[in-house]
Amino acid sequence: IDTESDRSFARQPDGSFAETVWYSPGYPNEKSGYNRFCDSLEVPAGLSLNEVKVSNPPTVDGTEVLPDWVEVRNNSGEALDLTGYTLSDKFSKPQKWSFPSVVLQPGELAVFTCDGDREASETNTGFSLNAESEQLYLFDASGKLIDFASLHDIPRDGGMGRLPGQAGFFYFAESTKGEENGTGFRRISDMPVCLTAQGPYDGVTRVSIELSGPGTVYYTLDSTLPSAASTPYSSPITLTETGIVRAVAVEDGALPSRPATFSFFLNEGHVFPIVSLVSEEAYTFQNMFKFGMKAPSVPANVALYENGETRFSHECELDIKGWTSLNLDKKSLGVTFKGRYGGNLKGCDIFGNGITEYHSLAIRAGQDYTFSVFRNELMQELCLEGSDNLYTQAGKYCILYVNGAYYGIYCLKEDFSDLYYASHAGVTEESVEGFRSPSEWYSEYNQLVQHFGQSADMTLPENYEKVTSQINMDSLIDWFLFESWCANSDTVGNMRVYRSMENGNKWEYVFYDLDWGLWSWDYNFKLLLEDINEALNA
Repeated sequence: IDTESDRSFARQPDGSFAETVWYSPGYPNEKSGYNRFCDSLEVPAGLSLNEVKVSNPPTVDGTEVLPDWVEVRNNSGEALDLTGYTLSDKFSKPQKWSFPSVVLQPGELAVFTCDGDREASETNTGFSLNAESEQLYLFDASGKLIDFASLHDIPRDGGMGRLPGQAGFFYFAESTKGEENGTGFRRISDMPVCLTAQGPYDGVTRVSIELSGPGTVYYTLDSTLPSAASTPYSSPITLTETGIVRAVAVEDGALPSRPATFSFFLNEGHVFPIVSLVSEEAYTFQNMFKFGMKAPSVPANVALYENGETRFSHECELDIKGWTSLNLDKKSLGVTFKGRYGGNLKGCDIFGNGITEYHSLAIRAGQDYTFSVFRNELMQELCLEGSDNLYTQAGKYCILYVNGAYYGIYCLKEDFSDLYYASHAGVTEESVEGFRSPSEWYSEYNQLVQHFGQSADMTLPENYEKVTSQINMDSLIDWFLFESWCANSDTVGNMRVYRSMENGNKWEYVFYDLDWGLWSWDYNFKLLLEDINEALNA
């Protein structure tokens, strides 16, 4: 276990080392060894971590994102003062957050939020947790490590914690904030696999689908989430038309696996790649799409099938994107790969540009789909070829299916995020800062542009040097030239900038959302400047 980087490595059967979440020091490098290692641990005699809720899903109406939280317990037989105890997600920073002066009675529980979007306080640690992979450390008043939890693969609505009188940690299907923990399991079952190639089949009358997985595999054919109450798999499944198979593995001594989703397209005759979105909350999504609702998001699976192979298949959060397009029949969509769905999409170079990790993807309809369909994509492709100083989105046209139903031609694209900029700029994600117009009036970027771009005398060397020390001027010039060339009349609200301490800490510009470019021949430099001024003052 490498505590400095919060990662564990184990020797594999072929002799190589690979990162693992089932660490088992002193025991075999397998899941049974992990169970035995957990059983060998001692339950902390005093304060301990009792339950952790990571990557909380939003409220049902999508209006509120619930914070992570941690629950601690006094296991001693006497009152315990928490003064001096600390909590951290970094072993090298044991005093990242200090507990308040609270006294816990024997067996008493206390819950504290872990919200990185709010400042630290007596009730909030000031840092968030990662459901995909992270360590959480508990230190006593002398700085001694007294407990830690390895947080990984935590299910969407569940948690991780202890069971009374038992060592180590368990997974829970449902969290029990402030109450005694319920039934728990040491591990989560591996997901079922499909032994039949997924994707399009043409010139066939049927496809026979074989599944495999630990324990008993249960499946559904209506896009709903399978469970132990669904149909058990015992022989190949036959499909005679386009359809979705979802499966889950259930075995003794483990939490049921994450759902596996497999899409098959029979005799559809498509030439383009296929993007398949599958959500168990089909009714909610249909209402979102029909009425242009940007909330709530719904859990889903997104997969890309191209050139006869499955490029990727990953759980995600699905929502409606855009503003003007909300009133159109065809909406743009977005998928986000959050910790509770397995974390970032990794290991797939979707667009052939060397980027293999994504926090989110855009599935873009385009506001001009009733006319050209390709305005935005044409101009972004020209930007990719014509500028090394300007950031834009790579994309590819695809056929979109949602829950097995045809939705039309869309463009699968990179989506903007700190990870997007970090990947393209060759910097770490932690070093990235970004703003989207209209950004907060008090932001450093807006203060710089509003003062020096609108009121200061830029003929003075000191003013010019101030601006050029903070803005990549080549990026700004290219952005202005490309926006002007395509006569984009929708720059208000569509300005986005990024920077990183690791590459000069200068703001760099993004070229995107160009549905209203190449539209009006008389849109000129003057109008573009007026739009920029309006965006800065919004």
